[in-house]
Amino acid sequence: MEAQGCAYPEPEKADLFIIALGDKATGKALELAGDMRGEGFAVLMDLNQRSLRAQMKYANKLGARYTVVLGDNEVDTDRVQLKAMDTGEETEVALSTFVNGFYSVSMQAQLADLEINGEAFDFTSLFQTGETE
Repeated sequence: MEAQGCAYPEPEKADLFIIALGDKATGKALELAGDMRGEGFAVLMDLNQRSLRAQMKYANKLGARYTVVLGDNEVDTDRVQLKAMDTGEETEVALSTFVNGFYSVSMQAQLADLEINGEAFDFTSLFQTGETE
């Protein structure tokens, strides 16, 4: 096909790569992946039970936008760290409301760099932080 001038499209990058460490975490990770896919997100997992480091390298190689490490402790405490792979920034998100938390974090990141009429505008100020005055 290349000889005929046809190019293959670049594959879509995964929105999220879930790293599961532990039996309880693996079950929860599969459930979370299903929930995220149901919302239309591209989600990948490594089911080969490789080390954390190997899975992070794999997520980076695949071009995942975000990663989340889910261990048995994270399942018990209902808290996970969502990591933006391009900046390394981590945000704590409740596991029980992960889909909404992911929407919030990913939308804020996308809106942070937008400009209106050539001037930067801080769209993140439009999001409620949950703080009360």
